[in-house]
Amino acid sequence: MLPFALLLAMQTASPPKAWYGPETATFPFAFEGNPYDIDKMDVRVQFIDGKGKKVERLAYFDVEEMAWKAVLVADQPGKYRPVMFKNGTEVDAVPEPEIVELDAKPIQKGFVRIDFDQKNQFRYDDGSRYLPLGFNLAWQSQNVPDMGEMIATMGANGVNWSRYWACSWDGKNPWVGKDGESDGDRMLPGSFKRWDQLVLASEKAGLAFQFVLFHHGLFSTRVNPNWPDHPWNKSKGGFLGKASDFFTDPEAKRRTKMWLRYAAARWGHSTSIMAWELFNEVEWVDSRYEDKWEDVLTWHKEMADFLRTTDPYSHLITTSSTFEMPNLYQAVDYYQPHIYPPDVRTAISGFRVPEDKPTFFGEYGPSASSQPDQRMPVRDGIWAGILSGHAGAGAFWTWEVVHNQKLYSEYSTATKILNETGFREMNGLRPAKVRITTSGTSDLTFNPGTGWMKAEQTTFNVESGSKPEGLGGLPSYLQGPSKRDMFPAPLTFRFQAAKAGVFTLQLAEISRLGAKIQFRLNGKQVAVKAYPETEKNTTTQERLTVPYQVGSNEIQIENVGADWVNMRAFTFSGMDAEASPQAIRGPEWMMARITANGSARPQEATLSALALPAGDYSLTQYDLETGVATKQIVSVAGIDHRQRVSLASRDVLVVFKRS
Repeated sequence: MLPFALLLAMQTASPPKAWYGPETATFPFAFEGNPYDIDKMDVRVQFIDGKGKKVERLAYFDVEEMAWKAVLVADQPGKYRPVMFKNGTEVDAVPEPEIVELDAKPIQKGFVRIDFDQKNQFRYDDGSRYLPLGFNLAWQSQNVPDMGEMIATMGANGVNWSRYWACSWDGKNPWVGKDGESDGDRMLPGSFKRWDQLVLASEKAGLAFQFVLFHHGLFSTRVNPNWPDHPWNKSKGGFLGKASDFFTDPEAKRRTKMWLRYAAARWGHSTSIMAWELFNEVEWVDSRYEDKWEDVLTWHKEMADFLRTTDPYSHLITTSSTFEMPNLYQAVDYYQPHIYPPDVRTAISGFRVPEDKPTFFGEYGPSASSQPDQRMPVRDGIWAGILSGHAGAGAFWTWEVVHNQKLYSEYSTATKILNETGFREMNGLRPAKVRITTSGTSDLTFNPGTGWMKAEQTTFNVESGSKPEGLGGLPSYLQGPSKRDMFPAPLTFRFQAAKAGVFTLQLAEISRLGAKIQFRLNGKQVAVKAYPETEKNTTTQERLTVPYQVGSNEIQIENVGADWVNMRAFTFSGMDAEASPQAIRGPEWMMARITANGSARPQEATLSALALPAGDYSLTQYDLETGVATKQIVSVAGIDHRQRVSLASRDVLVVFKRS
């Protein structure tokens, strides 16, 4: 058996650029006792090649075949002889087959890693860039095809990423069955067959996924609570007195490691597993509300360390949460925020991305998830993530919506564009602030960038023709004095008006406890609106207005009432062009999305502040409504060049590439 220090050193070294396999060695017998007990049943297999080199892999027990198995993927092809060990002692057992042979053709691409040169991006072992593009498929829903069929359809439409949860209600949780059944400290083997199907389907579809090992509801009594029915709950005959005990109880940790080790042994060979995701939205567990957040952090470090010293293929490790919970991501390899804002594009584009690790949104959706047509929120999340320089596109949550509203074309179009432009292989791309002018004007409308969070920014400079920077730090909930720490100062907009106009605040909801909004214009109170206490929170589309004059203006909005109001949008009349751009660029390359504002239908637009060096460029326009591309050659005079672009639709993507 390999010493611990040597195994750790091997896993932290640079991984091979090519892998071969997989092949499985089967030992058709069972040991007496619990086959999932990682202390008493530490079963491993050494695969020995013709030169005596040993490659060690974890073994797992297949209860259906009553056999121990180990899967070999290695950095060299050829023949290997499997030898079984139990707790460090060789077992006299004959495997089937007695020799396994790895084909000389390597596995395509290999495993997903952090890019060695760009720490905020992903690459495969073979050096090719991996940019996640996809949507969630957490569990089997009744109104969509089987998950395996869905995965095939996703892959056929260019989707290369998803997330699958180990949840009980569709039979993927090894500790809790569909009907709440359990088997003490033995896992439920029926869940393993479902994971076999999903891993195989993902491999066939060319799709990498995050293997979500736990989710918040399992250990929550507040948010999507499954704890009242959990078999580990003492009230159900279990061993945990409270949901929060999960993160500290020795037996809970032992069972957690059983699951992590088994997953690594049975499926860790698969290059379709992008990452082990320790928890979905762990901020909603009871430990957070009981001021035991340090327990959550300690658990994450312990389980991440366990996986790193257990998984022979060193898959990435992540978890998911809002960014409000401190230090959560220290123990994992990349950031995975979730968000459901009033405006998807603003929220994702305005997010302040850390530079030390890759970041992309593993879940997003509009705050009004029941809206009938969600094509634009899906599209906005994809392109907001890409054009903001994230490590991947934003990942839409509601897979039933994608399937039933036939939105797969958004992913096939995005894949086509990324492939044709070579976007994935470009280095050093940065978001760019491009300016746009059109023949007509439109109202300047923008939205808060996040929902229920503490405000990171409350003062914004508004310029004609562009949304203010920092909206990702602006929550939609304008808090009253009772939660002043969450919104510590009045919401302030400063701007120069070329002509007189009207500012409009559109509301979405009023707290049942009531609120009172005050407006000041240039230091003088100009309007007040009070909302009395009601029996329940009230949805609304009310618009509150403040007229302003030509020149320098400052509008302040403050809530001095009992509780919050939820703000939907802010509008400055006549201060925008008929379309808005979002762009990303490199030294001699630029991509910009141009989207019509409101009901405007501009036929053309002029782009400036391109910051491209002089020369001839191919200019390709992709109609995001149809996927049709048109090309032309244009001459850029210099960094101050202004380029007129005919617009094929209300939503297009233009790409400048040096000829």
